[in-house]
Amino acid sequence: DGVAILDRVVAAATEIVDEVIILGRSHGSVRSVSEPEPRLGPLNAIAFGMQACPSDLVAVIAGDHPWIQPGLLSLLIARIGQHDAVVPIDRTGRAQPLVAVYHSRMAQQMSDAVSQGERSISRFVESIDANWVTPEEWEQADPGGLSFLDIDTHDDIERHTRGSHLRTDDTTS
Repeated sequence: DGVAILDRVVAAATEIVDEVIILGRSHGSVRSVSEPEPRLGPLNAIAFGMQACPSDLVAVIAGDHPWIQPGLLSLLIARIGQHDAVVPIDRTGRAQPLVAVYHSRMAQQMSDAVSQGERSISRFVESIDANWVTPEEWEQADPGGLSFLDIDTHDDIERHTRGSHLRTDDTTS
């Protein structure tokens, strides 16, 4: 439908958060920051992005998740409490740390982990006080689990939309 994947992510996030910050190249009127060492992986990227964010809570959404549901983001934010992070578990049992909410106090701990050689955001979230949100807990906010569908290739778009109620212009269910 001609709408960029990142535009979909930004549109959904804008419904819920005060400020959207893109890590990478500039994108329209959205604030962007460029990490100095982009080859250090998502953990480093998130830590760097968090340092640019003035908020106590940071919603992290991978740029390749075009069907992120604002209701899921609201749920994750509401569930943070005193936890370091709120991380949903998808229906296959996998943690989704790139569709999660982190307390900003974790930025330094993330940077320290990167300095010690850690690159995996998945391993990192296992080492902190994360509130794990199960499918039973998030399915009302995202009945189709659309938020966890990532798009890496044109084939992924075809696979996710073929024979589905999902359209390429969907941003909410």
